[in-house]
Parts: sequence; structure tokens; C-alpha cells
Amino acid sequence: MVSFDNRETRDDEMQTTAEEWISDLIADTEDAHNSEAFQQWLDIQRRFHDYSTQNSLLIALQCPHATHVAGYRTWQDEFDRQVSKGKSAIWIWAPITAKTCPVCGETKSRHDDECTSDGVPYDDWSTALLSFKSVPVFDVSQTESEASSTKPQTSTIRRSPPHSHTAVTASVTSVS
Repeated sequence: MVSFDNRETRDDEMQTTAEEWISDLIADTEDAHNSEAFQQWLDIQRRFHDYSTQNSLLIALQCPHATHVAGYRTWQDEFDRQVSKGKSAIWIWAPITAKTCPVCGETKSRHDDECTSDGVPYDDWSTALLSFKSVPVFDVSQTESEASSTKPQTSTIRRSPPHSHTAVTASVTSVS
């Protein structure tokens, strides 16, 4: 703990102490930026920038080579791909939202007739985050083209900018 008891040197000591602390912090930050762990984290965030920090971490911990993830039905319906038999899901958090009354904050199913919302139309209610639930997703490397039933070439898919549906579609189409 630092104390600045001496009135005659207090101002100089405060300035010097703060400058030394900032200098140490800058050095520690530069060390962290150059670390392999930080570089790996940047790579994860680059690949999954549209996901929350926690979901990016969950994806990386469960499937370190993941490049593009989507739900089971999304792979089928939007990308004409099938999750390969025996592949394990990557579990992430998905938000649960619902419209809530602007006066009492309750959802429609819990809304009380005694609420003084004065008949604000349901369409005008705002959407609120209620909770989170765990949901399964799969990496493109865990899927096959439904047309040819062959495994995609992951190196081709990785060339696409991360998390762009257009890029994923173009990549997936090119390996099908």
C-alpha cells in the first residue's frame, strides 16, 4: 500500500508513483499481447466475432478448429448440408426473449388484467431478454453435402471471411 504522508514531497511522490505504475502496466500489457494465449484468443474472436465472448470461448474449448457453426436445421435448410453421423454437438448459450408489457414488465402469458397499461397494443410491447438456454451447434467440418455425401474440405472453407452467411454459402457450395 502506498501512502503520501510527507506534505513536502507528496505531489512529486504521487506523480512518480503513478508514472511508475502506468509504465509497469504498459510493459505487462505488451507482454500479454505477445503471448501465445492472447494470440489464440484473438484468433477465436476473429472467427466468431458475431458471438458473445462466452460463446466464442465455449466453441473454442469444444472444437478448437471450428470456423463456422450453425444449428442442425440451419445446416440442412440454409446450406443443404447434413451433420455427419456420430458428430458431437458444440454447446453454446442462446438468449430467450419475449415481448414484455411497457408498464408492468410481464410477458403476455403472465400479464395481469389489473395492469394499468391502458391497452397498449401487443405489437408495441418491447422485447426483453428473459434468460439463456443451452443449444447445440455444429461446425462445418462436422457436416457433409447432402448432394454428394462427402466431407467438406476445411482448408477451402477457412479462406472465407468468418461468419458471413454469403461467405459460408460460397465456401460450402464450392466444396460440394
